[in-house]
Amino acid sequence: MDGIVKFDYQTQTSIIWEVEVHILGEPIFVANPEGKDEDDGVLLSAMLDGIQGKSYPLYLNAKDLKEVGRAEMEWLRAFGFHAAHVLRKGKYCGDT
Repeated sequence: MDGIVKFDYQTQTSIIWEVEVHILGEPIFVANPEGKDEDDGVLLSAMLDGIQGKSYPLYLNAKDLKEVGRAEMEWLRAFGFHAAHVLRKGKYCGDT
């Protein structure tokens, strides 16, 4: 679970993005509002650096899986986007 594979069914080819011991959450496709192609946009994934014990959101170009950017954090974040945590009255709470 330390990589993303993009598979093209028509050409039977694949592209892989991976970094060893960097575990990713479920990637979400964010379309370019002015895009013309099916894969014009970015993939966004919550990541865990298993070596450093830190988290970061990762942005990949959806066409070629090249890294667009990341925002490294000094702490661990809730893994994935389904259990997002928000600050409420001084305490953190999650979706149930």
